[in-house]
Order: sequence, then structure tokens, then C-alpha cells
Amino acid sequence: MQIGKILYEMRTAQNISATDLVNGICAPSSYSEYETGKNIPDFLTVNGILERLGQGIASLSAWLSREEISYLGWRDEVCDAIEKKDYNGLKEAIEKAFVCSSFHKKLQLQFLLYAKGVLEERLYHNHKKAMEKYWEAFCLTADFLKDKDWKKKRVGSFEVGIYCLYTRLYIRLEQTKAAGIRETLEQLYLFVLSMADDEQQVKALPLLVCVMEEVEEAIFGRKVSTERFIEKERRLEKAYEQLKRCRYLYHVPQIQEALVECKTRLQKERETLIREKEAIQFLYHHFHKSLNYNPYNLHGNLWLMVSMGEYLEKGRRKKGLSQATVSEHICEPENYSRLEKGKRKPKIQNYKKLTQRLELEPKYYGEILTSDKAEVHLIRMELSGEIFEGNYEQAERLLSKLEEVLEEEKEQNLQYLEERRALISYRKNLMEKEERIEELKRILSYTMDLKDVGKKLHTYTSTERNLINQLGGMYLDTRQYEKAITLYTDYLEDMMGEKWGINQRFRETYLEALNLGKCLSDIAQYQEAKVIWEQWIKRALDIGYAANLDDYVVEYSYTLEMEKKEASDKPQKLCELAVAISEIYGNKRAKTEILEYHRRTYEG
Repeated sequence: MQIGKILYEMRTAQNISATDLVNGICAPSSYSEYETGKNIPDFLTVNGILERLGQGIASLSAWLSREEISYLGWRDEVCDAIEKKDYNGLKEAIEKAFVCSSFHKKLQLQFLLYAKGVLEERLYHNHKKAMEKYWEAFCLTADFLKDKDWKKKRVGSFEVGIYCLYTRLYIRLEQTKAAGIRETLEQLYLFVLSMADDEQQVKALPLLVCVMEEVEEAIFGRKVSTERFIEKERRLEKAYEQLKRCRYLYHVPQIQEALVECKTRLQKERETLIREKEAIQFLYHHFHKSLNYNPYNLHGNLWLMVSMGEYLEKGRRKKGLSQATVSEHICEPENYSRLEKGKRKPKIQNYKKLTQRLELEPKYYGEILTSDKAEVHLIRMELSGEIFEGNYEQAERLLSKLEEVLEEEKEQNLQYLEERRALISYRKNLMEKEERIEELKRILSYTMDLKDVGKKLHTYTSTERNLINQLGGMYLDTRQYEKAITLYTDYLEDMMGEKWGINQRFRETYLEALNLGKCLSDIAQYQEAKVIWEQWIKRALDIGYAANLDDYVVEYSYTLEMEKKEASDKPQKLCELAVAISEIYGNKRAKTEILEYHRRTYEG
């Protein structure tokens, strides 16, 4: 995957000049080298540019050095402390900050200033100093906001988030000047709405809308005209619908509360919204999570990280070559040894020569599908959405279109296409369970041996993860519990054993953990299953992730029902909660199954 070609297609499709896109991030001349493939942008630069394009690529992977992975692990530690509101932990993490030699220095400083701003505000309560940190962080890449023609420029969701944190303090310390900042927020709001990708919009829109409400209150107090309530309702509904569509919980309690107020003032129907609000409140209270929104948790793109050194080493061992043979006439054996150990990254030309000798692709960035066409990745994301919603006829049309557009018949692409087709066939009842088990094994064998799961020998692709989860699910459906438990346990040990990428690892394992809990529950190991449900539901609430949350809650309810030793209405209330969550976030299939379980168990 040539990331430069992808960036070029995305940029030109939106008719954005290179200068406006990368202003504050890098020089247009440097960016030109990325698009033409003369140079490879570092991880932070790619991430920043993708955010500004408002069109992220799901399931991106990056091949990195050990130092780069360690740096991103440190950032993950900072974000984890902010998510959990552990500000003493944040202080300790900031004290361990270091500069990664191969990453963009300005973008590293921007993140550090943001973290220091949160620390000043939340631990030391020094609002003036915190505001200065946020403003300094924002201006590192977006100082053009001071210019009159800044609307031509681009900002990313992280930059919008930093500006929101600055604004919240500014209106408290400079309340008389709040009106001046309102126009900027309105322009940012329109810019966020213009983002092509819903997943990018939803990272910035809920916080931005909440901060706009704070600014309006600072300006007008409680004396808001009907016209302003209509505008307020429109913004809030846009954010709420986006959250439901993308299945996130970012600031949902606050947005629901404000929407109820709007509908009350405008004398509009609000019963459905009140039920949804009460369900979310019960969810947070039951699992002992605060309803107070956390504006400091700025949500970025999620990536899978792969060690470039391990990639080279595995390729070399597969060919049965020594380090000296691989590096001959390319670099010194000692330098090559450092590459495999992850102590450094190879120069572009050397990397091409080494991978050519090992018959590997010179990977820097990758996705589920191997293609340099942005269209391929956009079709794939649309296909995933149609399958999730159960629209299988449309999914088959998109799959056929994808096959036509894909220009390379590589194992990774074939594996993905066959996995999607097999899933659709099974969902349409065109494949028997035992047949599906063998088909999943066959498709997985394109890229890995099933016996290697649990041995920490392999960095899983998203397609492999889907295949493993579906295979375990088939073992569960056919009551082969030992096989299912072994497969899921081994996979989870592989994925969760890493110290970096905590949130990404959660996203890549929540379905496997869900099915492992089902296995344990089915063999009456209710306590062990309950631990999984509680642990993963709480983590989902911490990071604001609502996908399959209804499944988790209904399974938790079932476990409590089966193990209860005395009369209690808690299982029924949790089951009703699962129904309510499914109405907000679930797909058709999940809603049907959860409603059926509720009727069968509690309605006779």
C-alpha cells in the first residue's frame, strides 16, 4: 500500500490544495515527496494529514521501529490516564515523556503540551496556565486561525479538540469576550460537518457541540430566544444521530439532557428521548461510572502497529538465510542486526532492496486490502456497514464491485473477499455449520496456520481476526466448547499481552471476549463469565464504545439470572436495559434476538 497515492486521491477528490492541507504540519514541498513516493511520511504526520482530510482509513497498520512503538505506548498510557481521570497517573506518565527521533517533533510537542494542559487544569487547578498550554499546542499547527482567510485551511479532529479545551477556559477567564469566539466555533462546526467520513466527524462533533452550548450560556445565560433553541436543537440532534450511527457514547448523557431541555421548551415530542436518556443513565450508574462528561479525552485514529524488525526477521527465517547473506552489498551485518532488533529503521532504498531479496512487500503502511486506490478502502468500509445492518443483497453488490476495482490478486485480498462472501452466504442460510467451519479454516490458511494462535508468532490482520472470531463462534454454535474456549483464550493472550495500543487492542478483541464469555456461561461457569462481562462493559464505558454493548449487557443479565440465589429484579432490569441499548445502537439482528430473549424470559 503506497500511502502517498492514497493521500493524493483523497486530497484531489475534495479539491484541496496541498498548501491548505498541510499548513502548519509540514512544507508543501515535503508533502509533494510523500504523494509522489519519493519519501515516506512518519506515522504522526500521516495521522495528522488523514485527520485533516476528514476521511480516515479503518484498520490501518503501520510498520514501526521499537522506539516508535515505545513512544506510541507512552502516548497510550497518557490517554489511558486521561480516560480514567487518573491525574496523578497522568503526572507520572508526563514525567516519563521522551522524544522519538524518527517522528515529527512538532506533533510530539503538541501532544505533550495538550497533556500538560490537562494536568494543569485537573490536578493543579491552574486554569490560566492550562489555557496557555492548550493555546500553544493548538498554534503549533493551526496558528492560521488568526488569519482572516483561515476558512480555506484544514484542521483535524485533534486540533478541534484542543481548541475546544482552550475555549472552555477562555470563556470562564474572559467571559466578556465570549461573543468573539462564538463565530470561530460556528465555522469549525461547519467544517466538521463537511468531513467525508462519519468516523472522523464523530471524534470532534459531540465535544464541539457541548462547548458551543457552554459558550451560548456564557453569552446569553438562561435567556435564550426560541430561534436559538431551534438552532441548538438542530446541532444537538445532528451530534446525537452521528453518535448512534457510529455507535459511540462520547458525551451522550450531556447531549441527551440538553436535547430534552430543547424539546421541552419547543413543546415537541420527547418521550422516546427520555426513555433513551434514562437507559443510558441506568447503564452508567449500574457500572459505577460518572455521568459527568470528560472533555479532555480527545479521540484519535486507531492503528495496528507491527514491528518492522520482526517483519524482516520472519521473512529471513522463512527463506533460511543468515543476517550476513540478507544484508550483503546493502548494509553492514551489524546495522542489519539493529534493524531486526527494532533499534532503528532502514533507509528507504535499503528497505526496498532487503524486502526484494526476501521476496516481501516493502511495507510502511497497510490496510485490510492491498491496494493504492482510495476507492477500494471506501467501498470496503461501506460493505462492512451493510453486513452489520443485515442488508445482504446490497452487501453482495458492493462485494462484486470491490472485486472489479481490486487490481491485485494477492493472498490478503483473496482471503478478505472469500471471508466476506462466506459470511454473507451463511447469514442467508446457504451454508451448513460444519461446512462453514471447514471453509473458515481453509480461508484462514491463506496467511497463517491455525496452530500458531496463542504462540505470539503472528501479528493478526483484521481479516484473520474476523476469521478466528467466526470460527470460534461456529465451535460455540455446535457445542464444541473446549475448542472454542482454547481458540479464544489463545487469541486474547496474543492480543492483550502487548503493553502498547491498549484501546486498539480492546477494539480488536471485544467480539472474541464476548464469545468467550458465552462459552463459559453455556458450561455453567457463570462467575468467570460475569467477570468478563463486567470488565469489558466498564472498559467500553471508559472509552465511549457502544458497538455490541447490547450483546454484552444481555449476556450479563442472563448470567445473573442463571446464578441468582435469591429473588431479585436486577437481571430483568438489565435485560430491559439491553433492549433499550439495542434500540439506540443495535442492528436488526441483535434487536430481534434480544427482544425475543426478553419476551421468552420475562413475558411468559
